[in-house]
Amino acid sequence: MESKSILFGCPLKDYPAVLKQSQKYPFIRTKYWWNNYTPFRLPPETFDGRDVWKAYTQFPDNQKCQDSWSIVATDVLADRYTILSVAQINLFLSSEEIVACIAKPPLPRLPGIVSFSPNEVSNEVSKENVNNNNTNNACQGYSIYDAWEYIYEFGVPETSCFSEIKLNKILPLPKKLTYPEKEKVYQGYCDKVRCIGEIDGKPVARRTFYLNGIFNIYETTLNGSFDLPKTVETIKYELMRFGPVAAGFIIYENFINDYDGKTIYKNVSGKPLGGHYVSIMGWSKDQTTGDEYWICRNSFGTLWGRLGFFYMKIGIPECHLEENISGCDPYFHKLELNQFVSYDTEIDGKRVNFNDMSLFNPELARRRNLFEIDEETFYPVKTLELIKKGKLYGSLQPLIQYRKNLPDRNYYWAEDFSKFKFVTEVEVDKNKQSITINYNYVWYIVFCILFIFIGYKNR
Repeated sequence: MESKSILFGCPLKDYPAVLKQSQKYPFIRTKYWWNNYTPFRLPPETFDGRDVWKAYTQFPDNQKCQDSWSIVATDVLADRYTILSVAQINLFLSSEEIVACIAKPPLPRLPGIVSFSPNEVSNEVSKENVNNNNTNNACQGYSIYDAWEYIYEFGVPETSCFSEIKLNKILPLPKKLTYPEKEKVYQGYCDKVRCIGEIDGKPVARRTFYLNGIFNIYETTLNGSFDLPKTVETIKYELMRFGPVAAGFIIYENFINDYDGKTIYKNVSGKPLGGHYVSIMGWSKDQTTGDEYWICRNSFGTLWGRLGFFYMKIGIPECHLEENISGCDPYFHKLELNQFVSYDTEIDGKRVNFNDMSLFNPELARRRNLFEIDEETFYPVKTLELIKKGKLYGSLQPLIQYRKNLPDRNYYWAEDFSKFKFVTEVEVDKNKQSITINYNYVWYIVFCILFIFIGYKNR
């Protein structure tokens, strides 16, 4: 993969507009969030979400559109739905709709902002930048917060509803358009909430997934400067407790030209090429050198790196990765499934609910329209009625079919995901401050049912 074929047009927090945007949202401290049902845990030396969750999103994307900001946001949201529903909800969410329908002009390039198309790069990349200025590509010039805000306000559908493959059959792709061109092409189309295409001669029904809260993970010292060790610890707790997080970092020439994604990326060389987003899935340690590293999911496709994943040393100063960490909380239409803890977030010394967007971004909260959505299927109620009448193609099965099997979010750890796969009952021992998971008798019940069925069939 040559650097001249890729532009990294994602502005990070060193871009003033993005820094201002990020400061609207709370800075959470998951490592302090304990209660009587949640005993304190120390982060292990290794935590690999790929092994723990065994159900996560991986899009085969070649980064032709500079849209890692939307890919990472939808991947993280989909993963968190899966984890918090104990794999009852498994989604592939459409990052393409965000790119196509976001009605916000991209940020312009600014001199000296290295996370967004720097002025001085190699000759090859410079030529490519000239030919692919962000005014000539509607994909770049956006931050992860733009994707979070879009999903909060409008929600995002599944790829079965809206995807680049489906879109390419009816409209020119955003990556082939300038933003003004995209605005003209998609304005009328995106105003209509619908899916692309038909199945069995019926229009596909659209169900939409929202996020409930936007937050940062960023710790400071007493004098207000960035505190790397504390931030790393908080990132680890967030991964253990709730799932993957979004991370932006500055890519350098050696990452593209010399790094194949199969070793640990430890040092930068060459010139900065711009900002890029990935998902952090876990961490581990190099047993030879003792260096800790993040386990990251990239958007270069499964043929790159370790099936699309790579390892990156924690705390590379030039990359600023740990300074650009954010996350989201999925929205469930059944309110008791949503998260209402404070995450130790404070405003003027008062602890508040980090999901109360009216406190952090009142304008965004006012614009939000959740429609009237069925809490079981995630379809708008009107859409559900059309499915029942056979006018739309869609499933009437609830996304969460075993609601009683859901672990209580007040003490559930994403780290325990695999233990809940066959849950039928969860008990909390308040004295021992531990969780007892009973699922052995599931097999006994299954055996009894089979025995009765076989006996009945042989009568």
